[in-house]
Amino acid sequence: MGKMSLQKCAESCHRSQVMCLETANYCIGKGGMHAISAHLALPLDCAEMSQTTKNSLLRRSPQHAAICTACAQILRS
Repeated sequence: MGKMSLQKCAESCHRSQVMCLETANYCIGKGGMHAISAHLALPLDCAEMSQTTKNSLLRRSPQHAAICTACAQILRS
């Protein structure tokens, strides 16, 4: 797999964040067990990490590789 451009990577992180927030919102709308904090934790954590990863990329943080790795681990959960 080839290297992704900075712009494509940032767009991918943004799409991931949006998808995770939409998933959490859907769960809240379903109510019941779907809306408890234990159920919402993963999509909300994924949204947060996606945003953090995008931000670290765009500011060219020297810690971006570690942040990106953490994000990938959470998204695979």
